[in-house]
Amino acid sequence: SFVVETRSGNTPKPDASWYPWTALRDGRSASPASRYFQYRLDPGTGSVTRVSVAYLPKNLPPKLARLALLDPGVGYITVPPATQPPQAKSADQIYQDALGNGVSVRNGSQAHYQPVFSKGYLTAVWRATDPNGDTLQYTLFSRAEGEKEWRQLAKELDDPVFSWDVSGWPDGRYRLKVVATDKPSNPDADALTDELVGPVFTVDNTPPVIRVESGRSRSVAFTVTDEASGIVSVSVSKDGNDFKDLVPAEGTLDPRKEAFRYQLKEGEVLYIRAEDQAGNVASFLVKP
Repeated sequence: SFVVETRSGNTPKPDASWYPWTALRDGRSASPASRYFQYRLDPGTGSVTRVSVAYLPKNLPPKLARLALLDPGVGYITVPPATQPPQAKSADQIYQDALGNGVSVRNGSQAHYQPVFSKGYLTAVWRATDPNGDTLQYTLFSRAEGEKEWRQLAKELDDPVFSWDVSGWPDGRYRLKVVATDKPSNPDADALTDELVGPVFTVDNTPPVIRVESGRSRSVAFTVTDEASGIVSVSVSKDGNDFKDLVPAEGTLDPRKEAFRYQLKEGEVLYIRAEDQAGNVASFLVKP
């Protein structure tokens, strides 16, 4: 006739704040949930050789701390570990490249990622932790600035990294939202989530506009306009091979619209090249 009693409290050493000793109910402890737990038993005329206590920790939600985008034009695709090329990267390495040293993968898969360099690619990475050490899954959403509804971009992601092609997206400003869930490690009724909205980013699939205002004389005047991501550089060449950056007429480059002037000699042609921050390139040939 064993007698087993338990008590619980929130201080390392039992004191007056602890709950009183309580007998088991239906073979389970009836003590309230607390940080510390203690048991005592009276074996009567018997003996005890081993005692084990089983408990279920309280599930705590995952935590998302940061959502960032890599430079445009860089994407990552998974590759089998057995065929990893030398430049393949783990999720850990991608996070360190994007978010700085010390960023570690929590609950990530063992997949490796092969970099893909192509205009239109964007890659999102985020930092996620779980206080219970649960396995996490992620859902990614996108929304254009000014819209109310989020559109699902990807679901059931095992790693906090995702690449996609925005070459078919309309130009504009967007945001991403990531939702993390610990559902893989918990029953549906106990699963918890966290979500995080990232900063605004620009999608620009339209090259700058070059408009020549006068080009029939030796003095060529033209403007370059880019309303989306902004102008990065404007260069000119007389042979179509050796391009040199051109200084704006006002001396400083306005990223949205800028005027230029260039003096040609008799019979010369002028190649004009303009590039914006998204990597879009426009060209124009001025003939005599």
